[in-house]
Order: sequence, then C-alpha cells, then structure tokens
Amino acid sequence: MSSPELDRLIVEHIADLDSAATRIDLIEERIWKAHAEALEDWSRAMGWGGDFDIEDDLIAAPAHWEVDESKQAWFEIDFGPEDDELGLHFNLMRLTGAGGRVCLRFGYNGLRKPWKAAARQHAEALQQFGFVMTPYADFYTDCTPVFTNMIEAVESGDFSPATDPLRAALDRAKAAEPTFTAILKQLKAI
Repeated sequence: MSSPELDRLIVEHIADLDSAATRIDLIEERIWKAHAEALEDWSRAMGWGGDFDIEDDLIAAPAHWEVDESKQAWFEIDFGPEDDELGLHFNLMRLTGAGGRVCLRFGYNGLRKPWKAAARQHAEALQQFGFVMTPYADFYTDCTPVFTNMIEAVESGDFSPATDPLRAALDRAKAAEPTFTAILKQLKAI
C-alpha cells in the first residue's frame, strides 16, 4: 500500500485510531502496575527495598547498597539496550513481548570510568547469572514477557503468569548480587 493510500485510511479512521491509542495507554498502565506489584512482592520477600511507584523508575536493591540514605546501586525494570534503534512507537510492543525487550538493568550511582574498568573484570562471572554487558558496561538480564501469555493476561486481568519472566530475572539478580557487591566494594561505593 502506498503512503497516500495509507494516509487516507488513517485519516478516514482517525477516531478509531485515537480510541485505540487511548486504550493502549490504559493497557500499558495495567502492565506497569502488575510489574510494580511483582517487583514489590519479590523485594519484600527477599528483604530488599526499592521504589515501586509506576510514576517513577521501578527499582529494587539490597539494603546494604544504600549509603547515607542514597542508593549506590539497584536493579531497574527497563527496555532492552538496543530498543531505541527499533523505532517502536508504543511501549506496549515491549511490555507484551510483541517487539523489543523488557530487561532488568543494573544501575550504578558513581563515576562511569572506574565502573567500566571494574565491570569488564567481572563480565564473565556475571554472564553465568544471565547478565549481559553492553559496550557501555551496563548489565542487563532479559525479562521480556511471552506474547501469548500477555494476550491471555490482558484479557483475563490476571497478570501473575505474565510477570514470571520478571520474577525469574529478579532471582538471577539475587544470585548475582554477591558479584555486584564485590564490584561495588572494589570501587569503595559501599
């Protein structure tokens, strides 16, 4: 279909498209809330703290990563490291596993240059826990939902099976926490 034909269809159906976009926003919010609840439940069960408000970054961290009431490091629900290049318009693509990825990203509140050197030393050890290092020395582990599970979750309103990949990523984060802690101690961040 040529661009003028597609443009005509879009204009003819703009009211429907506007309604669909509004609905997409509502579905995204429901999924973010499910992720926030799963993150909070898991964090509390593990004795970790975090921020679980969907209006902010959704993060979790062990208590000993906090110094003077400031988090030095954390795990954050984020999109895949290459997702910006995909040209996806709706976050719902990532949140449902239809395109792009959802990841649990390790965040560090310190200078990047020393971090990069230390991170490279431990990249292989962290890879054993499912954490992949980007060229910028950021670590991610995938928690992209299974698309068919998300279709069922959106229809039923039960997001617990849809958040299983997030809980699995959090379990990997807990297993990798001693290695991340060793890096933070090496940098004298904690």
